[in-house]
Amino acid sequence: NYALKPEAQAALGDDGGERTGLVADQVEQVMPEAVKIDPNTGLKTINYETVIAALIDAFQSQGQKIKKLQGAAVV
Repeated sequence: NYALKPEAQAALGDDGGERTGLVADQVEQVMPEAVKIDPNTGLKTINYETVIAALIDAFQSQGQKIKKLQGAAVV
């Protein structure tokens, strides 16, 4: 959970309540291509489609690694 920064609250007309989701600054550190910065306000937004596609790919990769490890563990 997070709350918007005061400048984002003012720009969006937000009441300052708590929100659920990802924090753009944190996403930007590991996946900068998923974060867009508004040139007028400097506010950051997350392209969730990009994040979801990467998560699906990671889940599939992990699943393959797990199956491989399980096969190697059979005696």
